[in-house]
Amino acid sequence: MISKTSLFAIALTAVLAALPLPVAAKDKVKVAFIGPLTGGTAANGLGGRNSADLAVKLRNADPKAKYEYELVVLDDECKPNIAVQVATKAGADRSIIASVSHYCSVAAIAAVETYNRLGLPMVVWGAVLPDITYRNKFPEVHRVNGTMINQNEVAAKFMTGLGFKTWVVIHDTTDYGKGHNEYFSKYVKANGGQILGTFGVTADQQDFTAELTQAKALNPEVIYFGGLTPIGIRDWGRSRKARSASSKVGRSRSCRAANSSRSSTTRPVTRSRRKPTAPSPSSPCSSSSTRSKRWGRTARR
Repeated sequence: MISKTSLFAIALTAVLAALPLPVAAKDKVKVAFIGPLTGGTAANGLGGRNSADLAVKLRNADPKAKYEYELVVLDDECKPNIAVQVATKAGADRSIIASVSHYCSVAAIAAVETYNRLGLPMVVWGAVLPDITYRNKFPEVHRVNGTMINQNEVAAKFMTGLGFKTWVVIHDTTDYGKGHNEYFSKYVKANGGQILGTFGVTADQQDFTAELTQAKALNPEVIYFGGLTPIGIRDWGRSRKARSASSKVGRSRSCRAANSSRSSTTRPVTRSRRKPTAPSPSSPCSSSSTRSKRWGRTARR
């Protein structure tokens, strides 16, 4: 016969089994975000940080997530030496399991060996220099975006498709700028275009009068700029002051907006190469030059 004590024990076991178990706390892991949060490209870096922060919050809200994630945010300032410093800091923290790293190619290419040396997996979220992933093929280094090879192949095909044949290339002398010069020139030539001249400028150069004067003398149909955004802004401003007669790829957002407000058609596609339609004098994109300027979009870095 089963004793009362045994029956009580059996009943208690059944009741406890029916109760919901306490939710076990999830292990916390850290993921680094590295990008330019200050300096000339801070707007891009802050946007990337906000996106990464949202992704972490959405993942933590998912009951199926195995871990709780914490985002560690680091500023590389779009500078090679700072990028190495913050990559070293992230790699030395053993609680950080991986990093989403770098908008600027000059920062990413400088830091790739650091990720490899410290064994920290990283995924590039914006930098487009091919050598970041192709040069050494480190197992820790990955990317989710395309490269400047893709960018310049499309850009050259598009612009030569509009009828432009002669070009001058101005690029900065960083790996990023040199890469744009290499691939854009390659694909322009492959599509029947001609590079009349190529000029390199340093990252801290303030005056582009010499390069623009030489470019103007070559009489190209288009000037292509490949380089860091702050340099492109200085170059663009100088070219307006110099009243360059050439067109220029590197269109500002304000000019795109002004053109779209005048017509529902994309102006750069529909305008004749020989007789382009000039912007209105009141437009911020207007010019006193005898030929209309055409401004394109700065490529991702």
